[in-house]
Amino acid sequence: MASSNRTAAPPVGEDITALKTELYEACVPFAKDNPKIVFHQADIFDLDIIPNNDVQILLKVSQLLLDEKLFKVVHNTDGMGWKIRTVDEAKKHVISFIISHSASLGVG
Repeated sequence: MASSNRTAAPPVGEDITALKTELYEACVPFAKDNPKIVFHQADIFDLDIIPNNDVQILLKVSQLLLDEKLFKVVHNTDGMGWKIRTVDEAKKHVISFIISHSASLGVG
């Protein structure tokens, strides 16, 4: 995979959302081939999606993926990384989260 040559202004808002979608879609085929794959920072940068391999942009993009439960943080012998979830798995985690927090708030 090539190094990133993107030099545009730092993305914000909709651009971060577009990068999130692009990154997730780029990771899916790898996870289909190897469901236990862990993506580390270097792996993500090797996908040539994050402009200028900017760590701050990666943090924003990965936070969106974590918030939507499409990524989960894991630790292995190579350090911290991310595993991806399918959209269906992510939906189940969101629903479970809502139910558990509703119950703890006495809602429902």
